[in-house]
Amino acid sequence: LINKLMGSNRPLKLIDYKKYNKPQWQNQYGLNISNVQIAKDLLNLGFDNKKSYTAHYPEIPNELDRYFIRGIFEGDGCLSLCHKKKSAQFNISGTEILCKQLQEKVNKLNINSRVLKTRTIWQLIICGNNNILRILNWIYASYPNLRLERKFNLYKTLVIFKKSKFNIKPDNEALNEAIKITET
Repeated sequence: LINKLMGSNRPLKLIDYKKYNKPQWQNQYGLNISNVQIAKDLLNLGFDNKKSYTAHYPEIPNELDRYFIRGIFEGDGCLSLCHKKKSAQFNISGTEILCKQLQEKVNKLNINSRVLKTRTIWQLIICGNNNILRILNWIYASYPNLRLERKFNLYKTLVIFKKSKFNIKPDNEALNEAIKITET
């Protein structure tokens, strides 16, 4: 679709994760766009080619916070489920300033969080199933069709695990069935 919209005939590049021994990951397709004018336009719109070092929370109306945070979570975030400990962890990686600004936003929602640096990476970390469900319920509360399915499925899995008090095994057919039920 992007190729068609841009009038391009560049081939899509398949990233086959099975080659990297990551069978649980879904394959991706990439499109490389190399155009000086597009790069200049993006820079003029405020995009930064050093995002990893300079990213910060933009000045946006508060009603857009959930969408911005959802985008960051789906791009640079992770939801880890630990069946053995019956717990989960939500994190977003970014610059120190971005993580601290995100922390201010989630604190206003009465969600406990912390900002930590591991090696060279800063992370906003939210622990506790109730805190995590609060942030996920909030970011996924609207525009249900505009989301990254892989991350949304983790959210649904956490909801199901919590309801079952983590008594459903992650590979159990009942879990797959429960996920299908929540999709309807």
